[in-house]
Amino acid sequence: MKHKNIMILLLGLTGSLFAETVLDFPFDSRENTKGWMGIKERAEFVKDGDGTVLKIKREEEGKGSTGIRYKIKPEQIAGKRITLSTNIKRDVKVFQKWQGAKFIITVKRENGKMEYFGIFFPPGKFDWT
Repeated sequence: MKHKNIMILLLGLTGSLFAETVLDFPFDSRENTKGWMGIKERAEFVKDGDGTVLKIKREEEGKGSTGIRYKIKPEQIAGKRITLSTNIKRDVKVFQKWQGAKFIITVKRENGKMEYFGIFFPPGKFDWT
């Protein structure tokens, strides 16, 4: 039994040695946002410290969501372990408990069912996290 556990662990370590970056979006200029939906309507580039960042804005209260989206083709990530990361600075006021800043991946299954995975950030004003 101990030998099986060690073999599984070694196989897991070997797989992680072959990681690669499939997509990378620096969001430091409009040229680096090709393929993103919603940037033109909901975002602007602003100076922050020594760099330029993408600011997503919501100018009015109301229903619906405000965000940007990018469609990933399934063949780009098929059979791969996916890790998502982002840096977020926020000043968010919420009116309903489901509102607020979120970092979400939406998955559409072959049967058409939608699934949502993500991180929800508490409301308020926060520096980069």
